[in-house]
Amino acid sequence: MRTFVAVLAVAIVLLLGAAFFFNVLSVTTEHETNNYVVSLTVHTDRLRSTTPDHDAVVLGNIASTDLTAKSFTITTNDNLPMTFRVEPNITTFKGSIQGLRTGDHFAVFYRHVNGENVAHRITIESSP
Repeated sequence: MRTFVAVLAVAIVLLLGAAFFFNVLSVTTEHETNNYVVSLTVHTDRLRSTTPDHDAVVLGNIASTDLTAKSFTITTNDNLPMTFRVEPNITTFKGSIQGLRTGDHFAVFYRHVNGENVAHRITIESSP
């Protein structure tokens, strides 16, 4: 039992030390009349990712486009369907998704944001 408590204490000390090292926790002190105020601050913004989800690329053929929904679907080289929403400032070889033709082979650069695949660049690999 003593070994367990000692290991647990060491783990807690290491965890707190890492939290201070990576600026997740900070301590401030203030002197007021006849007493000291010690504050422990948890920086929750440092716990979440501050960068958008990582960029990814997939190769496939255009299966369909929906201009009103500003989305398109491809069939990947692995024969899997993937649907993408289009960013307003998307970079394509024609300037918009209107130039996408069914069967064209494309590389789609996208981010996975809030459960959606959001395309920000499309490059043509080949046309049928």
